[in-house]
Amino acid sequence: MSSNSKHTNPSGLARGLAGALLSTIVVLALAGCGGGDSGEEFVADANSVCAEFESFSSGQEEAFQKQVASGDFDQAADTFEEYGAELKRSITEISDLERPSGDREAIDAFIQSSEELTELVPGVVDALRESDTATLLSVATRLQEVQGSADRAARQAGLDDCAEAGPATGTAS
Repeated sequence: MSSNSKHTNPSGLARGLAGALLSTIVVLALAGCGGGDSGEEFVADANSVCAEFESFSSGQEEAFQKQVASGDFDQAADTFEEYGAELKRSITEISDLERPSGDREAIDAFIQSSEELTELVPGVVDALRESDTATLLSVATRLQEVQGSADRAARQAGLDDCAEAGPATGTAS
């Protein structure tokens, strides 16, 4: 992959994208947690997974933002890669839970969107390593689309509080 960055302030652009990328992932991951009227065991187990992920992700997000702000894109890529691996583990764990029958379709849609999100992580890592702002912008757009799908699915499953948790959703620059 060749670098297509414009270098017109890659640090400032990357810093803004860093927050948007991580915020989107946190919202998507947390959208799988929380309650509908059925499936109390699923909700409790998913909440436990999300609590573990949230604990991990808060430190990663802070480190990632500092690395991007300082221009250390290789370290930011490593941090994002670790973050993506933990997200994938968390989504797999939620996916392995027995889903309540009433919310199964919406939960499946959420999981599918979340898995699609984890598939975007390597592209973000590569773009960070190459300081490729054009690719980062493209991925940020796709992340917003996936986030919208996950939010809709979470709401359909009765996970409204979790879909609304975290930073504002659906905001485009």
